[in-house]
Amino acid sequence: MAKAENYEYLESTEISFRNISYLVGINIMDNDLKQIILRLEKLDEDKQDVQEDINEVLKEAKSKGYDIKIIQMLIKERKIEVNKLEEQQSLLETYRAVVAKGVSH
Repeated sequence: MAKAENYEYLESTEISFRNISYLVGINIMDNDLKQIILRLEKLDEDKQDVQEDINEVLKEAKSKGYDIKIIQMLIKERKIEVNKLEEQQSLLETYRAVVAKGVSH
């Protein structure tokens, strides 16, 4: 092969290599994206299953005469740190006292 032909061959080979590298990169990204989407879909299904389980337990509690809103408030309250909860309860009592002063029944 002459130098010009070698150059053209190398240039076309380099372009092909870049194209292949690009396509391989895209393929890897496609596979990664597909895996992420599948994992998120699975987690969403799991979340829905858990929510259905929670609803069943709440129905059971209601059928036994428990107040569902109070149970949910208690669960929410139990998630709060003790010192933060005490602070919130103290503030709530202060607000109640202020409101009670201004309201006549």
